[in-house]
Amino acid sequence: MKKYFITGILLSALTFIFMTGCDNLFKEDITQYELETKEAVYTPDTTNPIVVAKIIIDSLNVKKQYVRTHESLLGDLITDAVKWYVKEKDGIDVDIVLENAGAIRTDTVYYPDHGDTLYLTDVMLARIFPFKEVGVKITLTGQELKSVLERGASGLPLAEGRFLQVNRELEITIDTTKNPQLLNLDESAIVQEGERIVGCKYNGNDISPDATYTVVMSRFVVYSGGDSYIAVINLPGNKKEDLGRYYLNALISYLQHIDAVNNPIQADTIVGRRIHIEP
Repeated sequence: MKKYFITGILLSALTFIFMTGCDNLFKEDITQYELETKEAVYTPDTTNPIVVAKIIIDSLNVKKQYVRTHESLLGDLITDAVKWYVKEKDGIDVDIVLENAGAIRTDTVYYPDHGDTLYLTDVMLARIFPFKEVGVKITLTGQELKSVLERGASGLPLAEGRFLQVNRELEITIDTTKNPQLLNLDESAIVQEGERIVGCKYNGNDISPDATYTVVMSRFVVYSGGDSYIAVINLPGNKKEDLGRYYLNALISYLQHIDAVNNPIQADTIVGRRIHIEP
């Protein structure tokens, strides 16, 4: 009886320690969603979808295996949209927007509704981007930016959520035969810096290791350490500025701004110019 009593006490103590540890572990993750935003998130009426864009395309591939290993049209659009939106709403200029591909969901392929034209609705977009992402502006050196991009490329050819989609001003070349960035077991430090980013240009010019760049990534990445971009996790607070703007709002507004219903998006004029993967 005494033995079982002591065992019970030990189990209770361990449970308390575990739960306390979990509270601490998830505290920052919870806190990020309690931060204020400057707007309510766009919520479509699922009973009355609104067409927000027409896209001339053979098929819109949102399969996990694809968006986590290739440049994708929706990755291109969401990054361009966020860059435009924070300038339009708050007058904030940023250089680069990086979207971790794990935020692009539904794992499906959408086909044209009429001929070669796909009708993209607000309900579809809310399902594809379900996480209510909010942007955070961070300041990175060129060297830190390369480290972030190395983390994004480190999982290839596997379809990992940390693969990064980028805005039109950034062009990167990835060589998957080179050494990937490696982290320690608890993903808290880099043990081998990667060599896969063999080309990286911003507005046509090579990224300078010592120059500084303003970058937008999501709260999930910046505050919660999602996908373990160590260069971002290690940034001091004065290099982080919460923007309080939702990615989904940015995308809907951007498509309206470019009048993508009356001026359909030609997918083949956008995709394939930002991320080049070798071999």
